[in-house]
Amino acid sequence: IHQEVESKICAEATNAASPDRQNLLNSLQYLGNEVEAQESHKRLLCTSSDKVFTDRVAALEQAAHQQTEAFQEMCNKNATLRLELQLAEKKLAIRSERIENLKKVLAEVM
Repeated sequence: IHQEVESKICAEATNAASPDRQNLLNSLQYLGNEVEAQESHKRLLCTSSDKVFTDRVAALEQAAHQQTEAFQEMCNKNATLRLELQLAEKKLAIRSERIENLKKVLAEVM
């Protein structure tokens, strides 16, 4: 898969203009580095006979996953609270305007 992506990006890079070519080449380099890191991580886990190490890595991966989920949940809650705040501010502005109108009507009547 890595080779297919690399050959596709190289083909696009050769056909692209100079700035686009550089961007594509940078993307290719980034993808290559990411794939290499994932592969070396897998090799390390497979070749390591140290059970404690592999258990620790698994625990850290699980903790990172839990932190990611908690972060996403907090982001969603934050977005919901922002919307609720905007709605409450609009309601407050409408009430304040209504009060001012009633005060004007009351002053006119008196």
